[in-house]
Amino acid sequence: MLMEIDIGGMRVIANIPNLQIPKGQTATVDVKFVGGNTKLHIEFIDGASTGVQVRGMDGAIKLTFLNFSNSLGTAMAELGTLGRMTNGDRVMFRAAAHSIGDLNVLSLLLFNGGVGQ
Repeated sequence: MLMEIDIGGMRVIANIPNLQIPKGQTATVDVKFVGGNTKLHIEFIDGASTGVQVRGMDGAIKLTFLNFSNSLGTAMAELGTLGRMTNGDRVMFRAAAHSIGDLNVLSLLLFNGGVGQ
C-alpha cells in the first residue's frame, strides 16, 4: 500500500511505526526516500534529563533518546532536525516512545521540512 501523508503542511517521507529495541541495544535503520537516504543508529539511555541527542557518526546519524524509557510514554513536543536532502530541503523528525519491561517501543516520523523551514 502506498500512502502520502502531510502533517502541518510537511510531507512524511518515512514512517517507522513500532521499532522495538531491547534495553541496552542499538538499532540500525537504513532509510531511503525521494531526495536522499540515511542510516540511523538509535539507542535509549536512562538519565536525569529528557531529550533527544542528534550526532553524526561514521556517515550515519546517531539518535540517542534520553529518559524516553517509561511505561506511560514520552513524545517530542517540537520537531527535531536530522540534516538536509540533496535538494537542500531539511529532514525533520518527531518521535514518541514507551517501554514494556526492558523493551523500548519507538514510533518515528521523518518529514521533508522544506527549504527555509
